[in-house]
Amino acid sequence: MEYRYIDTDDALYAEERRLRSEVLILPFGITPGAEVFPTENTSYHLVAVEDGRVIGCALFIPEGRGGRICQMAVEPTYQGHGVGRELVRRLEKRLKSEGFDGAYLHARHYAVGFYERMGYKRDGEPFEEVGMEHFVMRKALS
Repeated sequence: MEYRYIDTDDALYAEERRLRSEVLILPFGITPGAEVFPTENTSYHLVAVEDGRVIGCALFIPEGRGGRICQMAVEPTYQGHGVGRELVRRLEKRLKSEGFDGAYLHARHYAVGFYERMGYKRDGEPFEEVGMEHFVMRKALS
């Protein structure tokens, strides 16, 4: 498996969007296209590639000395095999090397345990986003 950063001009970007849509959008009845953020061109796009196919991805939106991790998705047949953990680990390593102090994310209720195991802490009360319960979670990187 290969992990690499891509941009929106990369041939794998369409594969990344397909995965985000199939895992994060369509199964929950969310409007197709909702996986596209206005910050796509300025975000870090980290993908996991197996046999030329994107099977995992995570985005990071820089915001000053920190930023937001979002659109984390792993192909269902690869979930539970460390792909998501490796995506977060590699993304955090890059962020630390570039001097970012911390990261936050909006975790869907069913993903809170995963992020807690990665060292993220809940911050505040649950809220609704895209029709389901989410929690803001944060982690210091310095």
